[in-house]
Amino acid sequence: MSRTEFVKRIQERLGTVLSDTGFVRRRLRWVRVREPFIDCVDLQTRSDNAACCLNLGEHLSFLPIPGLSTPVDIKKMSSAHCEITSRLAPAGETDHWWEFEDPSAVEGLLVCFEKTGETFFRQYDDFPRPFVDIKISEIEGKSAVDLMPMMTTVRRILLLARLYDHLGDSPNAIKWAEFGMQKAGRMAVGPKVAFREILRKHQSGEGRPT
Repeated sequence: MSRTEFVKRIQERLGTVLSDTGFVRRRLRWVRVREPFIDCVDLQTRSDNAACCLNLGEHLSFLPIPGLSTPVDIKKMSSAHCEITSRLAPAGETDHWWEFEDPSAVEGLLVCFEKTGETFFRQYDDFPRPFVDIKISEIEGKSAVDLMPMMTTVRRILLLARLYDHLGDSPNAIKWAEFGMQKAGRMAVGPKVAFREILRKHQSGEGRPT
């Protein structure tokens, strides 16, 4: 099967599944907004043009876009703009590419999404849980890594510090920001700036809810 035919079938079949659950398509990207979450799904072709993967992204709307100083139009967002990212894969795998020449690839991708795709997004439904259930001692453990995959430890800490900042929970915002300053290496300039701002805000009393 050619890449063109593969993509066409995915757009038709997966696109229908996604649109039925609130996603809006823009080329090979689908976006769904359900405050405070922005859900992203996008199809990525491998560099040799022989296979593709399906990227999943979850972003909290109050967080800045990683690596950017200006907002992004939600309609143009992709998983690359999301703080939390993952890749659709069968059980036991963390990365998977569907080969275009494999006649079962389209069906395999669809079945895999049916089993695990929506589950990825729904694990965050009880916001601010399960984020607030994570303890500092668990930040490098399985539960934290499963919840925030493909992130460094410092980025996970920063997400939690920002979450508590957003919630107006000064004690926890300060606790996680201080821990982040301890864990951040010399090259983690951006996270350190963010941690210092959270500390300044909450130690001054500016971060208390009104």
